[in-house]
Amino acid sequence: MTGRKWSKEEIEILKKYYPTASRELLMKMLPGRSWNAIQLKAGRLGLRRVAGNRCNLGPTPELAYIVGVLMGDGSVYVDKKGSYRIELQVRSEEFAKAFAQALKAIGLKPRVWGPYKPYTGKKPRYEVVAHSKEFVEWYRSLTIEKLEKLLEDDKLFISFLRGFYESDGSLCWKSKYKILAIYNNNLRLLEFIKRRLEALGFRKVRIYHNKGKTYMLTIQYNKEEILRLLTLMKPVIKNEVVDYKRLFAKSRPRDEKGRFIPLRQNSCGAKLLE
Repeated sequence: MTGRKWSKEEIEILKKYYPTASRELLMKMLPGRSWNAIQLKAGRLGLRRVAGNRCNLGPTPELAYIVGVLMGDGSVYVDKKGSYRIELQVRSEEFAKAFAQALKAIGLKPRVWGPYKPYTGKKPRYEVVAHSKEFVEWYRSLTIEKLEKLLEDDKLFISFLRGFYESDGSLCWKSKYKILAIYNNNLRLLEFIKRRLEALGFRKVRIYHNKGKTYMLTIQYNKEEILRLLTLMKPVIKNEVVDYKRLFAKSRPRDEKGRFIPLRQNSCGAKLLE
């Protein structure tokens, strides 16, 4: 008795993810297929599992978070000894641990050092290091177009944005001046983030050229949108506002999907649209 015919989409998933993805992820991406059936079909297609320290390059929140971090403070490179390295050096122990945990989740074996002082008079730092030729080559091939495809799901985009914000973001929360900003030299990347945030209902997203050196994506002077974004991302650092969960709970109403109901500005102030 023959089983259910494999679709073109399932075969594409096999070709792309079978060599590196974990067994659990493959079975999740191919519902209704047993592990034996997956192995049998992969064998007929001539696919083989990559031996050694495999990493899961499937679309997961952890991978999206890692990419966000690396596009900010992190780095990938090949050292003089030919070792493929994934690194992050930061001052925050919480940030370092969060990055290391995400690396573990995709199958890598990171090491965390610290705190240590790189130079006299400098603040202590933490360093996270992992090794993977497979990951480094994959990351180096990641274009904006591929990134957009990887982050099609809103949850994956938010995970990416959390990592990017923890790396390159800042938060100023004063009585008369509230601004959430992300600084980066890649204008196309910031434009992509701006489009996705606007699609999620954020109306106050702007991009500025910061003193001719770098670009700055901001949400400013809008407490509700800043609090909403912080609540979505749940960053482990750069989240110091006064009880923002309580304040956010008192913000203006949302619709059935959890999105803010648009406001109309007039001379009497903001009013709900009818």
